[in-house]
Amino acid sequence: MWIKNADKPQIEACHRMYSKNGKEKKTIVRLTNRRLIEELMSKRKEVNKYVENVGFPRGTEIYFNDNLCPYYRDLWFKARKLKKGNIVKYVWSSQGTVKVRRDSSSPIIKITHMEDLVSNFSDFDFYN
Repeated sequence: MWIKNADKPQIEACHRMYSKNGKEKKTIVRLTNRRLIEELMSKRKEVNKYVENVGFPRGTEIYFNDNLCPYYRDLWFKARKLKKGNIVKYVWSSQGTVKVRRDSSSPIIKITHMEDLVSNFSDFDFYN
């Protein structure tokens, strides 16, 4: 399929998360190789075609999240506020870095420090 080196172990840990009523809510999988997660994230539409083959119900969608350090997780959270406030259309992380884009025709803004958010979105209050 799309996983290279499938003969080597690819999954480091797998945890099922349940809601209070006991129904399974989500499954978190930690992979052993960062390149593998980047490859899967880039092919997420193709990956979602195979969810039934690995035991998930029809229509289940797989979501991918980067394992960000606390500093970048905070920047991610603040950048998501921009999306929720309809200031930007796209927010994502790639290779451990947060990126935003105002719309499909605007340039990508790489967010590596809080100053990047403040300088590009000076009218927005990130602390409320």
